Amino acid sequence: MKTFASLFSGGGGSDIGAAMAQFQPIWAIENDPDIAGVYAANLGHQPIVKSVAEVNPNSLERPDVLWASPPCQEWSVARSKNLPKRVDAEIGFSVIPFLKILQPKIFILENVEAYRKARVFHAIVDVLHRLGYWVQWSVLNAADWGVPQTRRRLILRAVKDGFVPPLPPVQKWRGWYEALADLIPTLPESQFAAWQITRMPSLARTSLVDGRNTIRDCTVRADGEPSPCVTAHWLHRPCVTPRAFIVDCQSNGTIQENGNRSLTLRQSNEPSFTITASAGKKQAKAWLEQGRVVAMTESALARFQSFPDSYKLPEKRTLASRVIGNAVPPLFAQKLLEGMGAIC
Repeated sequence: MKTFASLFSGGGGSDIGAAMAQFQPIWAIENDPDIAGVYAANLGHQPIVKSVAEVNPNSLERPDVLWASPPCQEWSVARSKNLPKRVDAEIGFSVIPFLKILQPKIFILENVEAYRKARVFHAIVDVLHRLGYWVQWSVLNAADWGVPQTRRRLILRAVKDGFVPPLPPVQKWRGWYEALADLIPTLPESQFAAWQITRMPSLARTSLVDGRNTIRDCTVRADGEPSPCVTAHWLHRPCVTPRAFIVDCQSNGTIQENGNRSLTLRQSNEPSFTITASAGKKQAKAWLEQGRVVAMTESALARFQSFPDSYKLPEKRTLASRVIGNAVPPLFAQKLLEGMGAIC
């Protein structure tokens, strides 16, 4: 069987995807012992619990595929520009010795799209070229391959002494509602805060009356609202009451051209917004056509990341959120690896 190994492995999202694509994960490196424990509970073997920089690649078996997902917080759009530079901002340089010594047939790097501007990224690309790899990178959206979440990520694919194959065919987007339809009856009841209702696009806001879960036809307008159903993400949508919508409660919203803030909403037939490691602190909430507002549990967030239901989440919510939010969606990894398996 073709073999797979990962650096900065987290809870094993890429490794699970590799197994789904008929690759055998043989080793992994994860610095955080709590997250490494989650990996072990789900992959059946213990990862090396050290910083990648502390591991000697000469001591490891050469895999057919090496996957690296260096810490991305320094380049994340969710990170405040006022924060000091993270100490692990350039830990990606530790990938280079693994490439030089192991020289796997295939190397894949995954990160946020701003990582392409980082000095370390260009250093990795330069080393790959000097080692004889053909390199292709682009910013991809996991939703294009069946993940019920819009998650744009920089994906670098490199092949030793050979052409990089085409990406797998793009699929139809899958809505968040479909992805967790069977879980919806189990989701806890919740309510939108007053400020959240105020910052909703008008089409969503007119489904609520006085902050309650009461349905109202969208032709009824709040005082001072324009009559067209045209705001923010709902632009050009038909003027009908939505079946359901989910609200990103992790931020105060984005500033629009008129200076107002508008929360990110997705209708039932759209993928969820990007799930982050802080999703457990401010739970996403959804309004349902039955007149309910529900909060997203860790199990629901895991569905948005395409984790199988058999995945064992830790009981501690903050740890579960970190594992889920920082993970590579297993389905995304599976599709990418299936498209490259024939060249191993």
